[in-house]
Amino acid sequence: MRAQAYVDRLIFKASKCAKERHTNQIMRAACAVAETMYRQGAAAEAAGDSGIKSETTGAVRVEYVTADNSAEGQAARERELYKAAEMYLLPCGLLFAGVFAC
Repeated sequence: MRAQAYVDRLIFKASKCAKERHTNQIMRAACAVAETMYRQGAAAEAAGDSGIKSETTGAVRVEYVTADNSAEGQAARERELYKAAEMYLLPCGLLFAGVFAC
């Protein structure tokens, strides 16, 4: 659902007939975005589950892993999602922000 909503947001200016003509590319883009979202979630979960990032025994210093919720981290995840969708949507013109004619 989230992946399809993301793709719909990218192609909201495309005409209905353009969307109907390129249904396969839209579905492939949604699948690619879903896979990327899954991979991002699994990576975040794995980082959170490991707990310890580094550990020093003498003077006992332990550093824990934290999720990258910074603006840079979120922008990097957004770019990764866009690139996944772009591979399928750009060649058929669905990322064009202008006016579509059928």
